[in-house]
Amino acid sequence: GEAMRGVAPSTGGSSKKSASKFETVDPAVDPDSDPDTFMTFNLRIIHRKGHTGFEEHKEFPVRLGSVVAGRYQLTEYLGSAAFSKAVQALDLQTGMMVCMKIIKNNKDFFDQSLDEVKLLKLINQRDTGDSKGLLRLYDYFYHREH
Repeated sequence: GEAMRGVAPSTGGSSKKSASKFETVDPAVDPDSDPDTFMTFNLRIIHRKGHTGFEEHKEFPVRLGSVVAGRYQLTEYLGSAAFSKAVQALDLQTGMMVCMKIIKNNKDFFDQSLDEVKLLKLINQRDTGDSKGLLRLYDYFYHREH
């Protein structure tokens, strides 16, 4: 994968030791230098007050009748796949039955789930009236490391 790039204030000094860790990139050919090539979306993080968010167990416990993120009451376990579980839930805010996909606590699976969110948002934007009867994305969030 591509390395992350950080931004920090310059200390003004340079040394041979630190210079060897970085390469110089020409902004004219660096694809990251053009802000028009990027899109953003917000990912809500829902956590319990007074907790760090760290979860001792990596598997999300599916307990029928429990409420996830203060909003979705789990009503039926639908199945699982390589990197997720699917459950039916009652949205306590809208009264609508929804299918919730719970991603396993793994960075690669999390990254893939963000790609799915981007794709579903695009599908929903292109078919706002749901005339094609495709999957609708109603909500997405990060909760208990999932």
